Amino acid sequence: EEEEARTNRTNDISSRRQIVNIFSDVEGPFFGRSYPIRISSKAQYELWAKKIHVAVQNAKEIRRCASTTAYARAVQGASMLFHHEIIQITFGCLIGLNFAVNIAESELIPIEGSTAARVFKMFDYAFTGIFAFELVWNMLVTPFKMFWNNGWNVFDFV
Repeated sequence: EEEEARTNRTNDISSRRQIVNIFSDVEGPFFGRSYPIRISSKAQYELWAKKIHVAVQNAKEIRRCASTTAYARAVQGASMLFHHEIIQITFGCLIGLNFAVNIAESELIPIEGSTAARVFKMFDYAFTGIFAFELVWNMLVTPFKMFWNNGWNVFDFV
């Protein structure tokens, strides 16, 4: 009876979702953030293990490519700044603001040549410039292969 209870407890534990915490390097661009990942199956665990392995290999490639030249130090500094949480939140908010402005323009349907049409055109130019700057910045600080292997980067580029 005790053995059966122990087996049931073991089965209970193995059927529960497990959480794996991944911690970034304290001195890296993500400043020691932790990322909890919920894993509910062995297949899911293996998928995450593979993704983590690829990420580690990419990080090693970045470190291997880094050198002590002024250009390399500038790129590394630009990369740390680009990946800083505040910068990423700012770009996320700008994306939301752009969406809101586009909704307002679609609802108002300003008359061609009106002040409202000119204001919306200026917003369009401003957002296009900001997002082009963000894309170029990202392309400069991310190694070529890593940049094009990220679906969000490809989406941004298109």
